[in-house]
Amino acid sequence: MKRGYGSFLEKHRASLLGAAAIAALILILSTQVGFNLSADGLGANQTLEIVRGKSLNLSLTISGGIGFMMLSATPIGKIHLNAIEVPAGLNVSFDPNEGCPLFHSNATIRADDNAAEGRKKIVFRGVGPLGEAKRMEIGIQIVSTRFFKLVGGSAEFAIKQNKTGTVPVNIIRNPDYAQPITFKAIDLPAGIVPAFDPSGSLPGAVQTTLLLKINPETRIGRYNFSVMGTGADGRTAYCNFSLEIEADRYFTISANPPIIRIGKGNDSVLSLELTGVNNYTGKIKLSVAKYPRDIVRAEIEEPVGDLSAYSIMDRSNIRLYVSTGATPGASYYVVVNGLGEDGYSANGSIMVIVEGQKGSFKIKPQLASLQLKPGESKNSDIIIEGKNGYEGTIILSASELPGITANLVPNEVHLDSRNSVASSRLSLVAQADGDNNAKSDMIISASDASQNSDDCRIAISIEVPPAATEQSAIKTQVAEPQSVAVPANNEPPAEQAPANEPEIIAQPEPDIKQPKPDQSEAIQPVIQPAISPVTPPENAMPYLESIISGTEQIYSDQIATFAAEAEDPENDPIYYRFLHNGRIARDWSDKNSAEILMTEGENKIEVQVIDGLHNGNENYDDNKFIKIMANAKIEALPTYENTSREQFFDLISANEFNYNNIPIESISAAPRDKWYRSDPDSANYVGEYEIRKELFYSKSDYTIKLVLDNQSRPIEVIFMKDSNIVSEVPSGFVKQAMRKLSNL
Repeated sequence: MKRGYGSFLEKHRASLLGAAAIAALILILSTQVGFNLSADGLGANQTLEIVRGKSLNLSLTISGGIGFMMLSATPIGKIHLNAIEVPAGLNVSFDPNEGCPLFHSNATIRADDNAAEGRKKIVFRGVGPLGEAKRMEIGIQIVSTRFFKLVGGSAEFAIKQNKTGTVPVNIIRNPDYAQPITFKAIDLPAGIVPAFDPSGSLPGAVQTTLLLKINPETRIGRYNFSVMGTGADGRTAYCNFSLEIEADRYFTISANPPIIRIGKGNDSVLSLELTGVNNYTGKIKLSVAKYPRDIVRAEIEEPVGDLSAYSIMDRSNIRLYVSTGATPGASYYVVVNGLGEDGYSANGSIMVIVEGQKGSFKIKPQLASLQLKPGESKNSDIIIEGKNGYEGTIILSASELPGITANLVPNEVHLDSRNSVASSRLSLVAQADGDNNAKSDMIISASDASQNSDDCRIAISIEVPPAATEQSAIKTQVAEPQSVAVPANNEPPAEQAPANEPEIIAQPEPDIKQPKPDQSEAIQPVIQPAISPVTPPENAMPYLESIISGTEQIYSDQIATFAAEAEDPENDPIYYRFLHNGRIARDWSDKNSAEILMTEGENKIEVQVIDGLHNGNENYDDNKFIKIMANAKIEALPTYENTSREQFFDLISANEFNYNNIPIESISAAPRDKWYRSDPDSANYVGEYEIRKELFYSKSDYTIKLVLDNQSRPIEVIFMKDSNIVSEVPSGFVKQAMRKLSNL
């Protein structure tokens, strides 16, 4: 017998080991296999009202633990739903009645026509793969008729932390139901304070308003809650809501500087600054969300920032490397993302402008001067030569001169290590009606995207020979050039007489019928132009593409940087003018960015562009504007002037106190916090100053007591809260700091 038992074990050893392994796996997973049942929009203590002969639907959510993720592909990974306690007169069905978490099921509850009125209870149960069961009790009130019901104005809505939101609740009564109704919000999460206006409903009232005050400590997320109305006779009705709590405590990311120029093949390091707002705390993961990977390489040196109750600011560095294949003068954007532990996300942007290689260029004309006659055209080459390994694209332009039409072909040249010299052909045409003996300098300008520039001059003169005033003054010898006589009444010129004729006779062309000229009118000789005037082509105007702000969070009295992007179809130079609220902030310049001082409220930033060939025309060819909201000024208010012309704290503390218009989050009572006073007669003076902080949105006043000796030197700095000395002022976003209490 023993031998047979051993043979059985030997024979089925593999199967038994497999079963044991499965049992062990199930045993391990049993600690991880858990699930929950919940009814969407239904409070834990809410009773549902159902009218006889009617039905209602509940949406159930069944969620599971990590074990279900491993078992979901197997037959044992499902949860089965059923109703185990159903009072007489009620019927329950599920669709579907089984599934693998996470899944949803619709539960339908129906009351029979003859169901007994009163309060009932239904119990739902879910059974897991290992026999684990979960129960959920639903309170049911069966009524013969619904005496009143509540309907929410909006079933889903959102409110930010530290804000108050409102939602209307409509009351629908049966005509004969005249009982007063009171209201109550149930199943709200901690940190939310509800109120109703009015708190009760008398007959005839059709609406009440639910006010929800969200305290700062309320966790962000989505919550289901209900409003219950109770009549004076005990009858109840409910309406369900879904509330999303959004973060009002947040953080910002800014780059310093927001716009940077980097040469090809070079790199640069910028500072990334994280600032918590409204006491935002937690770790923040930094990443480069968007950048041109084939042009710019971005590396964040410290990818995790930390904003704590003691430090609402943190910094990291980002290194940007520009490849050698980048185009000089081109601009690219790098977007840095910060993701907080609570799910809040913010972005900061950096504009990278590619600079060319080191070096410069010079331009010079082939001819230093040109003399033209009216209607005559001449050319001169402009030589462009790179120096010290210069590489870049150069734009050429010519200044305007009266009576001269100028054209540069090409007006854009590129220099590099292989082609360090280039040329452009300057074509000049003197107009037929040009000024006699006019002289002026034409300026040829050259510039590139890196703001390198050079120019040269060509002396231009127009010479017009004096016209003959008498017919006898016209020479008739063959060896001398002959003038063409034109009658004073603008008749066509006559055929020139042969050289041996004694005089010139002016006659009209045979095929042109003209009245015979008056012999009494004098015939004036003129010089006929050798070349017809050339009409220059119509110049295409530049156009603005965009205006970009280099700063996300802007405050009043802060200098913000704005950059404009524009194009000219002919690659003519473009000049930019920036206006702030209708006033010129920076006049015409070839620089496409400007720094503008912001004012509180709405700021209208307008950019105008003009073709550089217009040479200072006050009109513009194109314009765009953006509107920027500047927050209220956040700064430390000085209390008095000191003899050292320093701030009231020393240099180190002053930098922390007001860094980029964000005040410091805490001030320690360290010896480095010094105060200077200009009144030498003050002995042991105690100055009281208030720090107002908004900590969790409740104002807390702290007092600084400063003791000076008779030489105005600080002896002691004390921080007080009420009558207690504190070593450090609690953190929080400082809306107003260092406000003077006493009049020194």
